[in-house]
Amino acid sequence: MNTYEMNGKTYNLHYSIGRIELIEKAVGRSIFTLAVDCSNNKMPSISEIKTYFAYGLMDEKGIYAPVKKAAEYAEDCMKEKGVMQLFSEIFDKIQEDCGFLFQGA
Repeated sequence: MNTYEMNGKTYNLHYSIGRIELIEKAVGRSIFTLAVDCSNNKMPSISEIKTYFAYGLMDEKGIYAPVKKAAEYAEDCMKEKGVMQLFSEIFDKIQEDCGFLFQGA
């Protein structure tokens, strides 16, 4: 499991149906279009990656990070790890936490 340090707190990514719904509203498209794009070797936009990261960042107590601060932190992670690596971590975690979304695909 990947961990992230922001403002002295440890976070990891965690996704649920409710969180995915919030992300879909924020980015204006379905998680399924993201999955189709990935299968066609298309990357989401930088802003979408930041949004997926920001909405998924949860601390060890099960509390999600403030979205605005987490989005700013996402930029630091992109610079440190690279955009492709960060997106890979996000998509892998979505598949792990919400694998049922992709059953039969």
